[in-house]
Amino acid sequence: MIKRKLDGFTLSEVLITLSIVGILAILVLPGLIKDTNNKAMMANLQSSVSTLNNAVQNEILSKGARTIDDTNIKSNPEEFLQTLDIMNLSKTDIFADSYKSLSGNNIAKPQSLEAGATLKNGVAVGLKTYKSIISSALAINNSSCTIVYLDINGKNPPNIVGVDLFALKLSWTNLAFEASDMVQHFGELGAFPGGTIGATNDNATIDSIKTKCKNGDPAACYYLAERTSFDPNYIETAE
Repeated sequence: MIKRKLDGFTLSEVLITLSIVGILAILVLPGLIKDTNNKAMMANLQSSVSTLNNAVQNEILSKGARTIDDTNIKSNPEEFLQTLDIMNLSKTDIFADSYKSLSGNNIAKPQSLEAGATLKNGVAVGLKTYKSIISSALAINNSSCTIVYLDINGKNPPNIVGVDLFALKLSWTNLAFEASDMVQHFGELGAFPGGTIGATNDNATIDSIKTKCKNGDPAACYYLAERTSFDPNYIETAE
């Protein structure tokens, strides 16, 4: 009787193969997880801005407002935040105690808020009035605004500026920026020009804004995210 030789893998070959697969998984999975998390963060950021923008427009329409002074956005920001689907109101206890910059430096949490809330989806929203210290009455009128801080997952990690913490502008007046055709209208949410809180022009270079973002400026990070249509790799792709 002829014996047939069966082709197959030995136990040692199987174990070696499994070991190689395991090593590759260890090397590749963290990158895949990080990429997935970054995409989720950017999607949540975009969704949160859209939700807040809808609330602002509803406030303006319901009050028949002609200026920011006719709305609760300025006169009673806590009442305005209650038009959102909130879990709790707090000026001091919605953000993490501290944050890190993308370059690893310690960054303080948003301070001196006039109103703050944690939404039921876990997003933290903080509102703070910014008034220009420039003496020109026109400049003060143009650059005064509400700073909106957003932490996409509240106090939960990673607590990194540019990953889950951002800052943007709620305009009080119609403003055309000096260096471009860009216009922000009364009640509009968007990035600070040049990625700097209070700036009245967008002369800053992309490289300088990227540096500010990496060093922990939430307004610079939001500027780049918005500019790239909320690309998870916005620092690399912004031009």
